[in-house]
Amino acid sequence: MSDATRKNKINRTLKKTLSYSIGVVFFALALLIFCLKIYLASPYSAEQLSRLLSSYLSQPVKIFAVHTSGATLYLKGVQIANPPGFPAGNLARVDSL
Repeated sequence: MSDATRKNKINRTLKKTLSYSIGVVFFALALLIFCLKIYLASPYSAEQLSRLLSSYLSQPVKIFAVHTSGATLYLKGVQIANPPGFPAGNLARVDSL
């Protein structure tokens, strides 16, 4: 085999490998977006976000639902409880954010 033929074969192999790799990356990205949409539609996402915010704010936080519309994330029923030493109830309550 001559050097030119060998280089052409290597170039074809590299192009094929690169095109497969790009396809796999796009497929994985589409799968990730699909799984994220399913996760956000589940009640578990609201519970987990409530725990995360409660831990971060050191105040009880409750989120009733999380959903997306296009590229926008919506939180429904956000409640932040009053700090200790204040009257019982909510410090803030938002129907939709």
